[in-house]
Amino acid sequence: MGCLVYPFQRCSSVFRFAALLWKYIPMLKRPGMLKPSLLALCLCIAGSISAQEYFRLLDQPENSFRRKVARFPNGDVLIGNSSEEALFSMANGKILMTRMDPCGVVRWSQSYEREGEYLKFADFDINSRGEIFIYGSAFSGLSELIFLLKLNSLGEVLAFRHYDPQTIDHFTYSCDMRGDQLMVYGLILGFGTQKQGFLAIFNSDLRFQWAKTFSPFESEGEAIFTNDGGFLCSSGPFLYKLDGNGALQWASTLSSTLGSFPAAGPLEVPGGYIFEFNRRDSSFFYKLNGNGNLDWTSDLFPASKYGASMTLEPDGRLFATYNCPGQDENQLCQLMVSPSGVISEQKQLDIDLTIYNGPLYHSIDDNQFVTLVANGDPLYINRVDVSDFIMQFAQEEASSDCFTWEPFSSLTNNRDQLLFQPLDTTVLDYNFVLQNLGKVIEFETELPYQEHCERASGQLLTQLDTFLNCEFDWMVELPSEDFQWEDEYPDRRRILEDPGLYKASNQDCAALRLFEYRLEKPPCDCDVYLPNAFSPNQDGINDELQLYSACEVVEMRMSIYDRWGVKVFEGFGQDIRWNGRFNNTPLKVGVYVAIVEYQLVNNAGDIQESMTSQDITLLR
Repeated sequence: MGCLVYPFQRCSSVFRFAALLWKYIPMLKRPGMLKPSLLALCLCIAGSISAQEYFRLLDQPENSFRRKVARFPNGDVLIGNSSEEALFSMANGKILMTRMDPCGVVRWSQSYEREGEYLKFADFDINSRGEIFIYGSAFSGLSELIFLLKLNSLGEVLAFRHYDPQTIDHFTYSCDMRGDQLMVYGLILGFGTQKQGFLAIFNSDLRFQWAKTFSPFESEGEAIFTNDGGFLCSSGPFLYKLDGNGALQWASTLSSTLGSFPAAGPLEVPGGYIFEFNRRDSSFFYKLNGNGNLDWTSDLFPASKYGASMTLEPDGRLFATYNCPGQDENQLCQLMVSPSGVISEQKQLDIDLTIYNGPLYHSIDDNQFVTLVANGDPLYINRVDVSDFIMQFAQEEASSDCFTWEPFSSLTNNRDQLLFQPLDTTVLDYNFVLQNLGKVIEFETELPYQEHCERASGQLLTQLDTFLNCEFDWMVELPSEDFQWEDEYPDRRRILEDPGLYKASNQDCAALRLFEYRLEKPPCDCDVYLPNAFSPNQDGINDELQLYSACEVVEMRMSIYDRWGVKVFEGFGQDIRWNGRFNNTPLKVGVYVAIVEYQLVNNAGDIQESMTSQDITLLR
């Protein structure tokens, strides 16, 4: 038996898996069974290479801000952020979205804006169907609104809505998905009034369901769905636990002499929630149980004021990436925390660049590849090589082609005391008012990153073009089952009907092959069909005469005449039907003349005007 061999570093996790199989499954040691090294090599071939390391710098970091990352069900990542070009004029601000595959190849990159408005990205999430839900602020004149934008997996707009939660502050924003529910979280701040937090629920069509408000409240925080069907809301020292209907279960406030608030969290873990507390260039993690009582605190470690990005490992450990502070630069660091709060496996990034960044966010795929986006620190003015970047790395690998993760230790004993006390609060019903829906304008954009790491392998691109008349289609077939369509079409073979560019790839980062099929054909005119007979006998079949078209009807005028030229029916509108009556009296069986004048929107988006006339037989 023979197997092709990929480079060792791309298959190392499979080697470890094979070694475990050899150790724990005795049947593999029987005569004639695969040896572990051969098994590992064959397992490498069994699936395409899952991902590739890269480190990319943002060309013009001053043009955008608030970069975050989310992940599609298939492992692709989505990078979201806002443009800064309209930050001061409060007009024509854009939301920017880019989807990349595990090899770092851009599938699509789009911007979204509304004329005369400034849209500011806050947070986003992706559901199990690959639909994208974006949440943020909308500034239009003196109005301060929130917006919700829903995209499909190709970046096409499915829905957009404005809601008015009264005057709002634009610091605290997060969103989360559970099934077909979208939760958004933020701060209400009216002039001369106390700060209040809001938590609002919308369905997957962006329609408002219910909302709650509570106070006191601070300007930073996050809310999450919890596994018991409720919500946990964090704002500065305040915590609010709500049930699935928004009723208060408990609330607490953190009393501390440390003079700071939690910098990150909550992250739900078995038995409770984890937070990061930051003060005086150092941080520690702590865990609360389901009732809000303290379980443990970790040791201290050096960290910047910007909170860590945290995810839960399958084995129950906490994985965190964060900034290790320095004088003229900082370093990107990572660590692991055991379920009991013990910090282990601290590592720092070693790369030939000086780095000073602010907030960062990461996501991990099923193969333990980490995709991380870093934002510049807006308060740091000294010059460094890079402040804004995106990188991807194998979580368990110590190095890649252009950067290395070096183990280190920088822990000190934590003597800080945290005390949580009950918080007196009232949760009230609240209402979000739907504003004008309007239209979102989409533009294709280019990802403004430049590669810092040298790629070990290139990519092979095959382009196929064809031009067909409007009535013809194009059947194409991908070379093998290893290839996938970027628009997630499920089969290798497909019939291309609509003009456009169709892309596919083999998902193999070491030997990437891309196929592009471009179909061009002129738009077809809108065919219409008017039946030559109908039977208005109330049997549910052909009871009405109507015009049929695959194109959208803008306007129609239908006139019906009997054989003596008497007009027995006339109708105007988009959907006109005749029921065979004149002055509400059924007409006799016979032949009538129908004249239909219509306006349609054709396949090119233009208005098409025409008229048809023919004899119609009325049957009973």
